[in-house]
Amino acid sequence: MDSTDRVAFTSRTIPTPRAHQRIPEILSGAQLGKLLYSSEGRRLEPIMRLALFTGMRMSEILALRWRNVDLRKLRLRVERGVQPIPGQGFVFDNPKTYRGRRTITLAPGLILMLLEMRKS
Repeated sequence: MDSTDRVAFTSRTIPTPRAHQRIPEILSGAQLGKLLYSSEGRRLEPIMRLALFTGMRMSEILALRWRNVDLRKLRLRVERGVQPIPGQGFVFDNPKTYRGRRTITLAPGLILMLLEMRKS
């Protein structure tokens, strides 16, 4: 072991390397259109639209409750997520970080879709 190895093992000021952050892929307009068209009229259409137009994670969408949706103010509040736990089923949990709890403004088309869902 040379002197640089010893310094790395004994110093408390050397920062640990940051994990490589993956850059999200952004869909083109054509790709977005194909996804929306393919989900039209299907049971998963609301989930697809919420994911595409809000950036919400699947676990957040599946954990939504009507009390999290404010149709008059055109927004929803992300307060929890759901995770599958082997042998236990699905478990609801708070977001992992402070920024995970957030308010999302909804586009008018999403409001109309949610109103239709609420009626049925």
